[in-house]
Amino acid sequence: MKLLFFILCGVAAFAGTNTLISVSGGQVKPTHVNQFGTALKGNVLPRSASGIPTTKVSNLGSATKEWLELNVISGGFHAGDIKIHHTYNGTFQCGQGWMLMNGDQVTEAAYDTQHTAGDWDSYIVSSPLADKYLPNMASKYPIGSATTTQTGTKAITSVGNAGNVLDFSHSHTGAGGHVHQWFHGITGASGQTYNSAGSAIDWPDSTKDNFAGQGDADSGYALADENQYYTEALNPGTSTDGNSKLSVQPASIAVQYCMRIID
Repeated sequence: MKLLFFILCGVAAFAGTNTLISVSGGQVKPTHVNQFGTALKGNVLPRSASGIPTTKVSNLGSATKEWLELNVISGGFHAGDIKIHHTYNGTFQCGQGWMLMNGDQVTEAAYDTQHTAGDWDSYIVSSPLADKYLPNMASKYPIGSATTTQTGTKAITSVGNAGNVLDFSHSHTGAGGHVHQWFHGITGASGQTYNSAGSAIDWPDSTKDNFAGQGDADSGYALADENQYYTEALNPGTSTDGNSKLSVQPASIAVQYCMRIID
């Protein structure tokens, strides 16, 4: 029986899954004291008010008793991580361990300016990103990339169209002035006009007597001079078309980007 008890205690010591029990002073035994060591060894699990390991029942710290720093290998935030944040008109800041991505260098002075004087000494002390420049995300969008090669030893630059505005205004300049001939008078003949294909055709007989008062039905139709007739000559010019500016920004909501500066 004792061997079974110690085997069970050994398993509990590794997993920390034992239930904590309450005992009276006269009933205290070594096993009662050892239960706390068992509970704290291995995995530290949340427990109900009855001391039973239970999921989703306990918090680490409280609203008034907070842990200062959390050090984990996986499942936590690390230097360089980015989160999107809304301040609700400056009511809520990025939080300790984070800096607004506004182009600042990661320094004690800049951190205390973004938070409160003395916060660097209380919450940061040192940062793997010390003296590096934060990206300035104001009016910018992030884009996925296989690598991020800029080291932050100088201001990190952006690419793309600034301001999300395209200028569509443009000008048209016509070629040199030109005219189109519509009639060719031929001396001693009826002359020629042009069809829609631009080919010369003889002037129709039915209109000969009425053209410029020359000729009549009895005497036939013939021009005394060889004249050329053209459309109006238009001078070249410049016209400006298109809207001057057009925003291509999609429907958006303003947020802040914050970067983790500690592991």
